[in-house]
Amino acid sequence: MEEILFRNIDDIKTIEAVPLQERVTTRSTYELLTRGAAIDPGKVALYFLLSGETWDSPVEVTYRQLLGRITQSANLFIDLRGGSAGRRHVHPP
Repeated sequence: MEEILFRNIDDIKTIEAVPLQERVTTRSTYELLTRGAAIDPGKVALYFLLSGETWDSPVEVTYRQLLGRITQSANLFIDLRGGSAGRRHVHPP
């Protein structure tokens, strides 16, 4: 995968000269995460702060763990829906 550098405005102009449809070939966030996980499943995908007091010791979530939880959540939503697959939206409180 090609590394993209943002050093100055010329770099941004060069990147934006290519249409988005040609730069981004994934069709969903899930597909994007899956592709990233395939490169290095053990790499940290995100850092989660349990509280503001523990900012110096965040919980590390790898791509493997994140995809596992996403799949687990999707399966739960399908089960709650009575087995009907398809797109779902979850609105946090």
